[in-house]
Parts: sequence; C-alpha cells; structure tokens
Amino acid sequence: MTERKNLDELLSVLEKVRSEKYSDVPEELIRQIAYAQYDNQDDRQQARSKTMSLIAEYMNRLNNREG
Repeated sequence: MTERKNLDELLSVLEKVRSEKYSDVPEELIRQIAYAQYDNQDDRQQARSKTMSLIAEYMNRLNNREG
C-alpha cells in the first residue's frame, strides 16, 4: 500500500510540474512513463526500453502531425 501511495504522490508532483512548465507534453505520456518505471523497477533495462519506446511513439505522432 505504501508503494502505491508513493506512486500516487509522485504522479501528483509530476503533473504539477508538467502543467506549470511543460503543458505541451501530454499528461498521459508522463503517466505511462512513470508506470513503466514503476512496473519494471526490478529490471532497469526493461524500464529503460519501455520508456524509450513510449517517447519514440510520441515523437513519431508529433512528426506525423507536422509533416
């Protein structure tokens, strides 16, 4: 339960920073990255791989909109 509470607190702080300084970054992307890190905390390579994949997908969507 404590771990989940910590994750919820982290998500709250991340959302505050995102909304104040990086409002162009989707909330869902930040949430997905946080969960990827949390869910794979025992496998750092998997966490990194999932995070990079999420960012790449987001960047590809941005590039497709612009092009």
